[in-house]
Parts: sequence; C-alpha cells; structure tokens
Amino acid sequence: MVSAGVVVILFAGSALQNYDLVFRQFDEQYDRVTWRTSGMGAVIREFGDYERAWIIPYAHWVDTRLPGVWAGIPNHDFALPRAELADTLQLPGAKLFIFKASPYSAAYDDAATREALQKLYPQGELSLHESDPWWQSFWVYFVPAE
Repeated sequence: MVSAGVVVILFAGSALQNYDLVFRQFDEQYDRVTWRTSGMGAVIREFGDYERAWIIPYAHWVDTRLPGVWAGIPNHDFALPRAELADTLQLPGAKLFIFKASPYSAAYDDAATREALQKLYPQGELSLHESDPWWQSFWVYFVPAE
C-alpha cells in the first residue's frame, strides 16, 4: 500500500514537472528565439506584389521561406542576397525590401543593407516594423513606382 502511494506521488510530481517544462519554460524560450515571420508575411501581403518583395538574408536571422506562408504564398523563397540588390534596378514598379533591424544594438543591425538600398534607391522610404520582443524588429524599405 505504501509503495502504491509512493508511485502516485512520484507520478504526480513527474507530471507537474513535465507540464511546467512543456507549457511554460519551452513556450517562453520559443517566444524569445523564434522570429515573427507572420509580421513579415503581413507586410508582404499588404504590399501585394510578391514578385517585387524581397528579404535580405542575415546570419542566424529568419528562414526567408516562412513569411511567404503567412502571406498566402507558400513555396516561395523571398531571399535576395545583398550582393544582388543592384539587379533589382532594371525591374519596373514599386519594390519592397525587408532586412534585419536591431534598434537597440548596432552590432546586430544590418546597416550595410540599409546603406546599399539608400544608395541604389534614394527615393525609398525606410520604416521600422517593431516587434515584441524588440530584437525581432525588422526594417522595411519601400521604393515607390516611378
């Protein structure tokens, strides 16, 4: 009888620990490190022309295929390496570029992409899409049609 009580106590303790691990600790950690690709997808969907929307890859940042799922365009990779930005000059119409922002830490902000875009498209409009937590924010560079 005592052994059955010990088993029940151990089982209940294990169940509580597993519940805490899966539904509290894991959820908090996942929210801290997973990028809000849904926000990027919403920006692309609002822009409307997914053929003229790009995400500039940055080391250890986002999977550039995921925003397409949120935008309703599955199986589309929005990646455009910074070295290929000049290739977009020949395309007519409005353009949208999304790249990494780190408003409180310049070391993780993609300033090189911002500078390249401002040099290629001085008429462009830069805006910060703020996320919670702040380190998941991203820059949106909109180039209007000429």
